[in-house]
Amino acid sequence: METKTYLIVIMILLIAGEPIVQHLLKKKYRRQIDACFSAHQWEVLEELLNKKIVRFLFSPFDLEYVRLNAGMAQGNRKRIDDQFDLLLRMRLNERQKSIVCLNGFNYYLAENDRKKTSRFYRLVNELKDEQIKRSVRISYDIFVEKGYRYLDEVLASYATCSAEEKYVHEYLLSEMYRNQGDEEQALHFEQLSKAHGR
Repeated sequence: METKTYLIVIMILLIAGEPIVQHLLKKKYRRQIDACFSAHQWEVLEELLNKKIVRFLFSPFDLEYVRLNAGMAQGNRKRIDDQFDLLLRMRLNERQKSIVCLNGFNYYLAENDRKKTSRFYRLVNELKDEQIKRSVRISYDIFVEKGYRYLDEVLASYATCSAEEKYVHEYLLSEMYRNQGDEEQALHFEQLSKAHGR
């Protein structure tokens, strides 16, 4: 009877302890991944991501997303393109799809790649999160279509936004006024944006 009770206690400890061990191991490998990024050790990072224990602890999405970030840190456009394509072929939940689509949109927008920006714009518009979709629509209108359709809306939001958000609103306003042909207002908000962005 004592042996049976002893075995049951051991089984309970093993089952209860497994999440703790996994958490500690994940934390350890996250630190190693961060160290690879800090030291720009891309081959070491790839070896680390290919370890069986790391593939067991982290989801395929997480591993491929790390590879995407490594490509971005290296400025390796081919790797970035390949990683976005790979991530989009994966089975993604809504949160993961939001992360990939928003990052893809922002990356290709910054790269002035109109074709790929438009691709991610369409993908973002399939998401459920209305706030993300609205934000991307405003950026697309301003930076791709060179429009100012959201000028009044951004002005209204600017009047009530926090101090931390001011420079973003000012930057958007400067671009919209520039698109509208009002260089005086564009320069005014550009200077405000630079002052608040410091």
